[in-house]
Amino acid sequence: MEYRSSKEAFQSLNALKKKQWEFSIQVEGVQRDGHWQKARGIITGKWWSNKKVDLIEYGDRYLFSGLLKKNLSARNIGTPSLSIDVHSENTYRLSGGHGSWIVSWGLRRRRVCANILAKGLESYPEHIGLLQALLLGYRNELPRYLHEKFAATGTMHIFAISGLHVGIMAILFMAVFKAAGVSRYQWVLYLAPILIFYVLLTGMKASAIRACVMALVYWSAYLFKRRSDAYSSLALAAVFIILVSPKELIAPGFIFSFVVVTGLLFLYRPLT
Repeated sequence: MEYRSSKEAFQSLNALKKKQWEFSIQVEGVQRDGHWQKARGIITGKWWSNKKVDLIEYGDRYLFSGLLKKNLSARNIGTPSLSIDVHSENTYRLSGGHGSWIVSWGLRRRRVCANILAKGLESYPEHIGLLQALLLGYRNELPRYLHEKFAATGTMHIFAISGLHVGIMAILFMAVFKAAGVSRYQWVLYLAPILIFYVLLTGMKASAIRACVMALVYWSAYLFKRRSDAYSSLALAAVFIILVSPKELIAPGFIFSFVVVTGLLFLYRPLT
């Protein structure tokens, strides 16, 4: 099976203390009975290893052999429905650099920022893992006992980069701009590169893009001396995401994100 791999994520530990690393696979071809045939789609690769699978990078083309299986778990709603178990002895790297240069650049910067967060905390790996998970979405670095506690309390979603993270970043930097005496009409000029960089850095999730576009449209109204409007900002964010990736229109994450935010905007005034 030939594919382009995406980003890896930590899944679990087995009895032999091996980690199961997961990554998305864009299939290009499948070999059956000694004959190659073209194929397309996204499946999940699962690799058991006692060390980090650093050799797999975004945009790499690999040749794997294995058995395709259906993911029957209810937790896999909205994710690839097929998976393949990967073994190092049946793995061959063909080439690299086939993905989007923007995504590749963002993932590289993400690793740099993760290393910066770890500076001076080498003796506290659990703190490093918590910081990297909260700020950059690196849930694979979260200590196992913390992973289990957050999973048990249903709060693992705070480690998934979303509009909440983008909103917190925007509020923090707007407080800095205000303290520095920057005019509100100029906030968006400084805020735009910061939020765009953060969204690229954290994998360009639909909810993060939605929050980024909403924030920039909302605060750019002051620059053009127009009245800001949250509903217009939300609508433009939806149009922008669908234009870039039309398949997001049927993605559960996209639907839930925009429905919930629309509900919050609609109910905010009567509830307060």
